[in-house]
Amino acid sequence: MSQNLIKPGFDVLVFGDENVGKSAILNKYCAGDFEINSEIQRLESKNCNERHKIIQANHENMQVSLWEYQNWAMHGMLPLFFGKPYAIIFCYDVTNRKSFKNISNWISKFDERLIKNFTGILVGNKSDLPRERGVSYNEGKKLAEKLGLLFMETSAEYSKNIDEIFNILLRILALNFDR
Repeated sequence: MSQNLIKPGFDVLVFGDENVGKSAILNKYCAGDFEINSEIQRLESKNCNERHKIIQANHENMQVSLWEYQNWAMHGMLPLFFGKPYAIIFCYDVTNRKSFKNISNWISKFDERLIKNFTGILVGNKSDLPRERGVSYNEGKKLAEKLGLLFMETSAEYSKNIDEIFNILLRILALNFDR
């Protein structure tokens, strides 16, 4: 098999309230850029944005599709992921308590078919703003444990834990994909 061949890989879905930093996290991961290009923003949907990144997994080049959901209106697309390896990132802003409380609302939208078959992580973004913090690290960790999710805090602006989130999720997906 050619090393240049790119196989379809994994899907990563990102949910969370507006302005929690979903776009910033994905831009930093995919392009290494914190700023969102205004031309690109105009081309993206108001409901769901898709990005791609080529990764090395199982000694093959695979394309990861990253889906950023702006609101719950696009939940009808979720059945497209049944039977495929996928992960979900639930994102909140550590400076915005309401976005943290809304994580339970986002998760409650999933039915049993979805909740059983994914790898998930709870991400508290904007950890670089300690003076504005409205949610402690321990609160985030406790909620993640309660929901059966992995947990990490990030700073998209300073690249803190951005690659780590995806490395962990994709490593787990790659292990499950081999089975």
